[in-house]
Amino acid sequence: MSKAWSVLAKLSDKKMQELRAQAREVESAIEVSLSRQARFTLMIKENVARLNGSVGPVVMADVHVIGNFIQSLSLVLQGLKAEHALLEERKNNLQESIQETYREIKKMEALLEREDEKKQDKLEKKEQKVLNEAGIQRFVKSQRL
Repeated sequence: MSKAWSVLAKLSDKKMQELRAQAREVESAIEVSLSRQARFTLMIKENVARLNGSVGPVVMADVHVIGNFIQSLSLVLQGLKAEHALLEERKNNLQESIQETYREIKKMEALLEREDEKKQDKLEKKEQKVLNEAGIQRFVKSQRL
């Protein structure tokens, strides 16, 4: 493998490692986002149940406070869902980049293989030429005797 090919191989491997590390980070962030969404959804449900009187009697002053709190929780939940959508988009983009890098690595490997095959063919032709010349010289010598 020539120096240029080894440099390209190292760069490709490094890029693939970086993309995979980024993908793991995004996966982790998605899990955190989903966990937060679940917590806020649960808090909304609990407060809606309080408003409906399922937990116990509700004082009129509490209705206003609980209503505002539910509204605030809903806004935060919308933000979390938007964040999750962005993370999913980032994850998809990273997966596409990983696939593209993988295809590029496979192309490079195919080119390397083709180059090695050409070198091998050239070597075999050179060896065959030497053998042919040796055979011709031996034949010529045997004809002189």
